[in-house]
Amino acid sequence: MAELRSWQCHYIRCVKPNDVKEPGTFEAPRVHQQLQVSGMTEVLQLMNQAFPTRVTFSELLARYQPLTGRSAEDWSEGGARVMVESILQLFENNAFEEFGIPPLVAADYALGTSKVFFKVGKMEGLEELRAVCKADPAIASKVSTLFRAELGGRRVGRFKCAFRTVLLLGRILRSRRHYTRTAGMIFGISKALQCTKWWIQRTVVPFRVRRAAAILIQRVARGMLARSARRRAQRSVLMVQRVLRGHRGRQ
Repeated sequence: MAELRSWQCHYIRCVKPNDVKEPGTFEAPRVHQQLQVSGMTEVLQLMNQAFPTRVTFSELLARYQPLTGRSAEDWSEGGARVMVESILQLFENNAFEEFGIPPLVAADYALGTSKVFFKVGKMEGLEELRAVCKADPAIASKVSTLFRAELGGRRVGRFKCAFRTVLLLGRILRSRRHYTRTAGMIFGISKALQCTKWWIQRTVVPFRVRRAAAILIQRVARGMLARSARRRAQRSVLMVQRVLRGHRGRQ
């Protein structure tokens, strides 16, 4: 069982080359029909678009650590992920072309939390590199040199990042004085706006309300006086007309 668990699983699907069961006879339409009915074409399309090969960082560290020229204890600082990133970066940079190893592109793999995912057949380059280094010590020495250069560049990048962070923190601390002054000005402006709003609510708004009420009272009073004067004038005119008509009627 231990030996079985150490191997990877491979599934074999049998396809009949012909219906008469004769050797050396291959019927392409019949084979194509079987592959379509069994769903093999869709599976192959999915495998080409997905990442069926999945390997943990620790497994890659155990398999390819000798290629780096460093012991397993040396990787305790960055972990197996740093080694995997270094190998894949060298493959992307086409650093092993002189050894006949095909390069990789960023779309051929994906890094996860604890695993690296490869598309179909894209991990063969790592196995070829491992086989070439085992067969030729000179190539193994060159590969170790490439790894050391890659790790050195990563250290320089980390130092640059740390230096830029220190400069940024210094700039922030120097601008803190100006920030405090600006914050005080903003606080004063907000207080002035609050006082202005309170004065408007206590003074301007009641004045507008009283003014609107006075205008309404004046409009109602003027209307009443105008209607009363009109009624008096109308009664006077009717009285004069009645007297004149009576006088004419008596004559």
